[in-house]
Amino acid sequence: FNIVMNNGKEAGQLVNHAHIHIIPRFQKDRLRIKWSHLKYEGDEIKEYAGNIKKFIWEYTTRGRNDYREYIW
Repeated sequence: FNIVMNNGKEAGQLVNHAHIHIIPRFQKDRLRIKWSHLKYEGDEIKEYAGNIKKFIWEYTTRGRNDYREYIW
């Protein structure tokens, strides 16, 4: 199976919420998930990593229940 999680406007949501697809897979099912890979420029990937780490730290250690302020 594949697990796909969509969060936020950039992931196609109209209302922000945790949204998970569990997709069963079968031999010769012909399902292809298209993914366009973009390259990060300069230190951009470090900036994203820092934002993700900050979100996880603050959300899990301080009991935050509203992640919308972290959408970057």
